[in-house]
Amino acid sequence: MKMRRGDARTGEVAGDQPAGSKPRFGLARKIILFVAAVLLPLGAVTWTLSVWAIRESMTDEFTSKGTAIATGLASFGVDLIRARDASRVQALVDRFASISGVGYVMVYDGDKTLIAHTFSPLVPSGIVEQNLVPGGVAKQVREVVYPDPVTGVGTAIIDIGVPMLGGQLGTVRVGMNKAVIMAAATRSGNYLLLVFAGAAVLAALAGVVFVRRITQPVARLVAVARRVGQGNLTELVPVTSRDEIGQLAETFNQTIVRLRSQVQTEAERDQERRSREELQRNITRFLHAVEEISAGDLTRRGEVTADVLGNVVDAINLMVAEIGTVMLGVRHAALRAASSANQMIGATGHMTVGAQAQVQEVMTVSGAVEELTRSVRQVAEIAEASARAAHQALEAAQRGEEAVRDSLAGMQRTRTEVQTIAKKIKSLGDRSLEISEIVTTIDDIAGQTNLLALNAAIEAAGAGEAGARFAVVADEVRKLAERCAKATRDIAALIRKVQGETQDAIAVVERGTQEVETGY
Repeated sequence: MKMRRGDARTGEVAGDQPAGSKPRFGLARKIILFVAAVLLPLGAVTWTLSVWAIRESMTDEFTSKGTAIATGLASFGVDLIRARDASRVQALVDRFASISGVGYVMVYDGDKTLIAHTFSPLVPSGIVEQNLVPGGVAKQVREVVYPDPVTGVGTAIIDIGVPMLGGQLGTVRVGMNKAVIMAAATRSGNYLLLVFAGAAVLAALAGVVFVRRITQPVARLVAVARRVGQGNLTELVPVTSRDEIGQLAETFNQTIVRLRSQVQTEAERDQERRSREELQRNITRFLHAVEEISAGDLTRRGEVTADVLGNVVDAINLMVAEIGTVMLGVRHAALRAASSANQMIGATGHMTVGAQAQVQEVMTVSGAVEELTRSVRQVAEIAEASARAAHQALEAAQRGEEAVRDSLAGMQRTRTEVQTIAKKIKSLGDRSLEISEIVTTIDDIAGQTNLLALNAAIEAAGAGEAGARFAVVADEVRKLAERCAKATRDIAALIRKVQGETQDAIAVVERGTQEVETGY
């Protein structure tokens, strides 16, 4: 149950983001933006540096080319200039001017007078003064800009000047057009841009594949984590790699397996709640049944269910059935005892009536005898009444004989009835002994029931809150057992009284039988 707090916290986190919704700024976008943020500046810097390096390299190359042209022309032109062969110098200048990248070539003497040049149709104003080469240097390189004489558009030039014979004979100047360098650098930059674009497309495709390989396992992990946050622990994360993400998925699966053994799922909690509610309803129904049983309805039975209460209810139903059987036997025995007592009372009444009749007959006989005595005495005194007295004496003797015979018959009936009463009372004593055995059995059942109620109370105390209602049932059962035990003790005491009175009645009847037999 400790993990339910964690479930609540997970539910709060899941509540912040609806189930099934995608994150606003997912991992894939972050990776793509990161790659773009890295590659685009890197590509721009690389392209810039590459173009700059190409431009510098081509500048150095053009400078070297111009230096070579100027140096060669200065070497070949010394003799021609000394010979004042301007045409051949111009031919050399024109030949070198046809080389790619050469903007112009000019040769002037020590007085700055042009001997040969490639400017057409006009020589730019001030072009000679822009790079005056001292005689003490091997060469001098400067970047100059001169306007075109026709269009007036400025042109950037790398001007390389090489003096001839320390500048005494003149100077050779070669201008390398920087526009050619820029165009070549631009073409190279565009080519690099295309290469970078292709590489970027390939990198983007590879990045998409790479991002999918990363984000798909992460997305599956997030989906399973969201289900875990919702309480669903039935699904594991598929492990498709052995890298850090695969290790994370495997660790997460191990966590889910541990959570399965520690945390109840929502279905299990609902099942437990339904089982608890069903147990409470069963306990309530059983309490109603116990109340009806306590009220004396031994035909009532508790409903046997499949939960922990079912075994106890089954045992109590069996106990109530046994108690009902025993009480039915007690009732039948009591009815038989009552019937025997009624028969004994009836026989005693008959015996009393017979005794009264016998006493009446005896009194009659005594009166007759007295009358006879008076008659005999009167015979001596009254002789003349002897015939009548003799007749009366004869009649009285006849009636006396009949009375004696009736008395003997009554005494015989009394003896028979007394013997019958003795048998009934003895049978009643035997029934009392049977009832005593039944009461002993009931007392044993009550003791076992009390012990069963005690064990049920102990089990209910161990069950905690769920067993609180069950403890009430156990207490009611214990009270019922105590009531049964008390009723059993009362019945036993009553039976002992009945047995004592039965023994007294048997003794009285036996004495009456003996007296009757003696009188008979």
